[in-house]
Amino acid sequence: PFQATFAAARALPKEERPRSEADKPTVWVRQMSLATGQDLRPFHAHWGWPLEEGLLTDPALANLPVWMPDFKELER
Repeated sequence: PFQATFAAARALPKEERPRSEADKPTVWVRQMSLATGQDLRPFHAHWGWPLEEGLLTDPALANLPVWMPDFKELER
């Protein structure tokens, strides 16, 4: 998924590329979600990543299953 995410990011049309450092998390989460077939927005939001409003309502991610580990289980 990392190679697919980086390749997709490089192939983005100029108008869809991040315009600032603040835009990069949104592009990363969207492309990684598409590459894995899992909605990673809740996972990244849990860690405090700043996600743009457009990503939160992105129709391309709407039907992906949410991936969110059980953090309590990970602490054991």
